[in-house]
Amino acid sequence: MIQLFVEGGGDTRELQRRVREAFHKLFESARLTGRLPRVIAAGGRTNAIRGFMHAIDQGFEAVLLVDSEGPVEGDNAAAATLQERMAVSEA
Repeated sequence: MIQLFVEGGGDTRELQRRVREAFHKLFESARLTGRLPRVIAAGGRTNAIRGFMHAIDQGFEAVLLVDSEGPVEGDNAAAATLQERMAVSEA
């Protein structure tokens, strides 16, 4: 099963549940069926990235959805932007 790590959802179980519910409604409205991704509302960007990296390291199929906070252009720009944002959030 694919795990979808989402930045957002706050730090409470209730907010995280609401984010998961919203994504499931999105999947339903798009008429997606079958095995849908497991949505993980990870809270802040750092938690989302760490959860995503851990899942990848454990051999899971994972997708990361975070706010770029600006344009991302170029072939390797997504990875570079992610590394830059991670460095800023750890500082």
